[in-house]
Amino acid sequence: MKKVIINLNNVTYVHRGISYLNQLNLRIYESEVVGFIHIDHVGKRQLVEVLEQNVPIHYGKITIDDMVVNTHFNSNSGFNKSVYIIDSHNKFIQELTVIDNFFVLNNVKSDFVIHENKYEEILKTVLSDLAIDIKGNELVQDLSLGQQKILEIIKAVYYGAKFIVVLDISDFLSVEEMKEIHDIMDTFKVSGVSFGYFCNHHEEQFAISDRIFLVENGTIQKILYPDEYSDDKMLNYSFDFQEMVKDFKTPVLNELIEIKNLSTEGLSELSLSVRKGECVTILNKSNKSFDALLGIFSGQDKNYSGSIKINNVDLEAARNDISFVPFNPIDNFLFFDFSIHDNLMLEINKKYPSKLLNRKVREKVKEKVSSIFGKRDLNQDLFNLDVYTLYKIVYSKILVFNPEVVVLVQPFSNANMYLRQDIITLIQRLLDSGITVIILAVSLSDAKYLSNRIIYVDNLEL
Repeated sequence: MKKVIINLNNVTYVHRGISYLNQLNLRIYESEVVGFIHIDHVGKRQLVEVLEQNVPIHYGKITIDDMVVNTHFNSNSGFNKSVYIIDSHNKFIQELTVIDNFFVLNNVKSDFVIHENKYEEILKTVLSDLAIDIKGNELVQDLSLGQQKILEIIKAVYYGAKFIVVLDISDFLSVEEMKEIHDIMDTFKVSGVSFGYFCNHHEEQFAISDRIFLVENGTIQKILYPDEYSDDKMLNYSFDFQEMVKDFKTPVLNELIEIKNLSTEGLSELSLSVRKGECVTILNKSNKSFDALLGIFSGQDKNYSGSIKINNVDLEAARNDISFVPFNPIDNFLFFDFSIHDNLMLEINKKYPSKLLNRKVREKVKEKVSSIFGKRDLNQDLFNLDVYTLYKIVYSKILVFNPEVVVLVQPFSNANMYLRQDIITLIQRLLDSGITVIILAVSLSDAKYLSNRIIYVDNLEL
């Protein structure tokens, strides 16, 4: 009989009058990878929270490793040592060595005296058994992000974690790094460790998960087993994204962007061209190439060789013809204290600084986005707006600015199925208006449905 590692029994979690988990029943067994696909935004963060920490719950009981850790009448707010979260946050101190982060900065097994040679031998044994080539005296900042996440998993298991939550890490790790993560998960699964794999792309889930929970409105709607892993099955619980984009306008043949022999740290002599109205995804199998392109397009890296021309004008002289939507745009592209209208005007102000307070221009902007926002009051600030409305503001800023080309960084990162549908529709608006779209991504995800071409950059080259 399989051993139950985690058992959530009729768990209901209510915060400030909003119910995020609704009579959730969930069993996770030893030595398995369970996938979680959230169809909507409700309860994802809260589910991770109740697994990691014994926060007060409205009703139900949570058992971890045969011990009742949380009930509706007794929540101690303590952390569950058997559960560990792998996400985008850095858990290591970058300026210290691997040994220091692995052994010294830990209050479970560390000694009063630092025995560096002893720790180095222990770490060498642990890593060699896993065929991991990382030296104990290396600084963490010199490791790739993928290597750091692998070390996090190894450290969590070494210190007794029985259940590891892997939370949307394919949003920022390359394809190669994710393969290494999956290999480590398979290795530890054999030794009894279980994983909760949170990712909203079913193709990725099919490759790693033993079971998949489809979650909507804070409750499990369906459990998929491997014999049910198919695109057709998922259409019952998601959208046909291919059907959504079948009427895309064909791009014109005129060349808009020409990149010749582009080189910088992490990139070697990249050459390609992009046509006007085209949607091109540049898929980076290495984060080095991703960071290099990101730095050049955003204007942070001006020390590159080669050339980028937009309409035969050098990139630096054509900055007003290019817009840039950063990773996690809600946090990095919007000003919550400003009104919706002012957020839209800020993008125009980059091109025409005197236009911000021009009444006629403001009215034209309002008219241009009326089909997107309807009767919504554009004078309200951004606090208390739902996620979809915030994304509409992000992409409306680009429509208003009307550049020749926009660069989108990981546009589907951490988006549930409903939001992915909305983002595809918003990007389609950009394309329909004649704006050329370049998507920078480390995983293909939904960009494949939008793209006229997908360009792979591997080992610093095309």
